[in-house]
Amino acid sequence: MGSAPAGAAGTYGGGARGSAGGDQDQAGPSQGQVTYYLRWNSSRTVREALVRDAILSGKMKESDAGKYLTAPVTDYEVLVAGSDMTPFQNSTPDELKAKSSLRGEQSKVEVNPTNVNMVRTPESSRLTAVVFTFLRKASDGKDVAAPGEKGLRFECKLKDLDLRTTFDPRKMADQKGPDF
Repeated sequence: MGSAPAGAAGTYGGGARGSAGGDQDQAGPSQGQVTYYLRWNSSRTVREALVRDAILSGKMKESDAGKYLTAPVTDYEVLVAGSDMTPFQNSTPDELKAKSSLRGEQSKVEVNPTNVNMVRTPESSRLTAVVFTFLRKASDGKDVAAPGEKGLRFECKLKDLDLRTTFDPRKMADQKGPDF
């Protein structure tokens, strides 16, 4: 994964699109557009960074880090954040579950989120991000990511926002191997 989260620029009511796996759109948002950052939150690299941040900020003891990092990852998580979270603020988690999906381009397997977590600031309860949790396998047991998968397509279609991006698992690797 790249050092910066992938971006997806779009206007309300327009077609938000983006690329992932470390790539960002070349053109910046024009007037009337909001940029959303999409991060593959369940990757080992992101989890290690979040643990390090929690240790440095005193929210986690270093001795607890290993338990968190060695726990098996059973789901995929995609985080969406942006400067204007109004389309998400105006939706319930159940609406977001119904209007979002993750689809393997090679596998053709599509799943809806099993959970949607609305992340808010403690002091003002302002929505800062939304985390979508997806099962790795569909109800029929088929993997969302086929072996050699070239693209995992995330979509969230709300009344005022059509957000979509494709994560490339081939680019999502570290020294330990695949990292998604």
